[in-house]
Amino acid sequence: MTQIDENLSKYSEATSQDIEEILDDFSVEPRQGLSVSEVDRRQQLYGLNRLEKTKRRSVREIAIAQFKSPIIALLAVAAALSFAFKEWVEGIAIIIAILFNAGIGLFTEVKAVKSMESLQKLSQTLAKVRREGRVKEIPSEEIVPGDIVVFEAGDSIPADLRLLATGIAVTSG
Repeated sequence: MTQIDENLSKYSEATSQDIEEILDDFSVEPRQGLSVSEVDRRQQLYGLNRLEKTKRRSVREIAIAQFKSPIIALLAVAAALSFAFKEWVEGIAIIIAILFNAGIGLFTEVKAVKSMESLQKLSQTLAKVRREGRVKEIPSEEIVPGDIVVFEAGDSIPADLRLLATGIAVTSG
């Protein structure tokens, strides 16, 4: 188990702990929040508050993947057998069906990838956190475990957190 995993497992117990225990575990005072140096240290330790980005596949890789299914392999064998028995029309029809299926799959997957990228851009939100005694608005990906998050009706919740009081919460990692 890595150091990060050990620290996060400690913080995952936040739902069953008393508020005072949580604040003590995170070494944070709710009226003060974290210091800039502590935020920097925690960002170095835990990284940014965002999902890991996966490697974007090229259109070529997506196209090649369309031909890697067992059904396509079965159809290719059927086409080969058709050609072997000199059934040209059936063989060509099967090849056309394979290419048509791959084209639809490619179009659908490329469109889905672009939609997901657009959604990720839209989902970049701001959060209000208390740091060094002041409430400041920051990108939600800069939230660290132990941050005191301040929110009101209509705000989106930017991370996993434990509610301390109405409108005040501490992030739980």
